Amino acid sequence: MDFRETHIKADVLIIGGGSAGAMAAIRAKEVNPAQRVVVFEKGHILYSGCIARGMDALNIVAVPGQTTPELYVESNGMACEGIMDEPVNYRMAQRSYPLMKKLESWGVFFPRDKDGNYELLQVHPKGKFCLTMKEPELKTILAKRLMSLGCQVLGSSQTQPGSVASMNRTTNLPFCVSHPGSPQTDSVKEKSIIGSPG
Repeated sequence: MDFRETHIKADVLIIGGGSAGAMAAIRAKEVNPAQRVVVFEKGHILYSGCIARGMDALNIVAVPGQTTPELYVESNGMACEGIMDEPVNYRMAQRSYPLMKKLESWGVFFPRDKDGNYELLQVHPKGKFCLTMKEPELKTILAKRLMSLGCQVLGSSQTQPGSVASMNRTTNLPFCVSHPGSPQTDSVKEKSIIGSPG
């Protein structure tokens, strides 16, 4: 068996291609379409991550006129017994409605009632933030979106032992991915890394 190694350069390397990794890749390309974005995902990008099992937070939304980011922070603080990063939670809630509208423009289905209002569920101590989302193809939509933006996906692979933990920062070595049962290894020299390994 001949050993083969592929060398790839990336501006942004994302470890994990679930919903968080897919959204990070999409956002990286939105911020700078010219940058090279590479996603490492051990499974198939179209179906990987817990999102494929119906677990996700993309439908936690502060809908204007119904809830507020301030109420979300208060409610989440109660649910987490105060153990949370308030500024991060506030910013997430503040950006949640525009993000939901973006997902909707990509074809993600959020049902509305007969009056045109989104269906909101009570799952937090105060306020309704859980927006009903009936989209079995959500992960496929996100994966196709990131690929259409030119992100490169290296999938069905596993990172070599220790590479995720150390990230080879002291020696400035590239990140490597080996393909089980194959003589192929991919090495990526990146400028920045986003970790979202579920």
